[in-house]
Amino acid sequence: RPPGEPAAAVPEEALLPEEALQPETAQAESAPEETFEEAAAEAEEEPKKKGNPLKKIGDMIIKTGDKIREVYGIASRAWDMLTDEANQEMLKKVIRLALRLLKKFLPRKWYVRGVYGFEDPSLTGRITGGIAMFYPAYADHLYLYPDFEEKILQAEGFAKGHFCLFPAVVTGLRIYLNKQFKRFLKQAKNLKNAEG
Repeated sequence: RPPGEPAAAVPEEALLPEEALQPETAQAESAPEETFEEAAAEAEEEPKKKGNPLKKIGDMIIKTGDKIREVYGIASRAWDMLTDEANQEMLKKVIRLALRLLKKFLPRKWYVRGVYGFEDPSLTGRITGGIAMFYPAYADHLYLYPDFEEKILQAEGFAKGHFCLFPAVVTGLRIYLNKQFKRFLKQAKNLKNAEG
């Protein structure tokens, strides 16, 4: 329509009766109910997706119990393996050979001189007391002097000796070729997989 012309009157037949409007209103009113029902259905599905918290706790307790039983089984089998008389004899022999080998590798003559101190004099005193307990073991080789006034850690040392590779190889072969030691290693490897 051109500007300035009055609006044309709408014929009465074109107007809808009030009854015709009511179904639309009914549809408009029912539409939010459907979305509410859909939302309720989705809300019911969400706990299924997330899972029941009590069920999760129960599953976690069951898994923890299974782990504890598994660890107990491994520890029990390890204890049985270590308390076996044949294994104990073999372990004593291996430890004796290893100590003998270590004694061969240690230097014949050695010493260490050092000064140590911490910010807190009481800590320096406690460490000095702990070191003093082992004095008989290192009396001729280790000279440590505490400094209660400064934070310091200095040391110098000297070592003299020799070692041969042949005794180490022989000792290693004696340990490895021991049948009981091989059986012990095989038991240790199969410890986790063995059934209790």
